[in-house]
Amino acid sequence: MPSAPASSTYAATDGAAYDRFRHRVMFPIHDRRGRVIAFDIDLIHFGVLMVIAVVIGQLTPPMAIALIITSRIAEVDMIKIMHANWPFFISIIIFMFILMAVPELATWLPSQMRD
Repeated sequence: MPSAPASSTYAATDGAAYDRFRHRVMFPIHDRRGRVIAFDIDLIHFGVLMVIAVVIGQLTPPMAIALIITSRIAEVDMIKIMHANWPFFISIIIFMFILMAVPELATWLPSQMRD
């Protein structure tokens, strides 16, 4: 089955570059076996990236449910908690970018368990 081109940009007649996916919600397309076929990535890698993205979403406003709960339990202002968590937040973002660049970090242990 042929895969989609890797680039999502195209050149218009006026010479400008446009994104094919602008103004669209993107989601993976699965085949009958459960493999992601539209983005051609491993499901374990995709799942690990989604979990880390959810963690980042729980730590940052406007949702920040983990931040709200922590500030109410500790009876401390949310700004103070955000200030104390910046090093951890930055490290989570860096780790997510590393996982995007090196997917073997997320898939090594599960591949060892399959054997």
